[in-house]
Amino acid sequence: MVGIDNVFETEPLMVGEDFAYYLQKVPGTFFLTGAGNPEKSASFPHHHAKFDIDERAMLYAAKVLAAAAIQYLQNE
Repeated sequence: MVGIDNVFETEPLMVGEDFAYYLQKVPGTFFLTGAGNPEKSASFPHHHAKFDIDERAMLYAAKVLAAAAIQYLQNE
């Protein structure tokens, strides 16, 4: 739905997140949406004073979440 060219595997990351507690109760998955774009000077890490995102990345995240919801509802 977003194209294989827009999907990247990364090395494991140490991030602070409590999502694993949800997964103990219900099946799920966790994914990161990359929102950096050096061409727009949007390539600073979170919590950096110059942090900004390329908001087009949110469209990809919305497509993934909507497709997952539709697939789930179709299988129920």
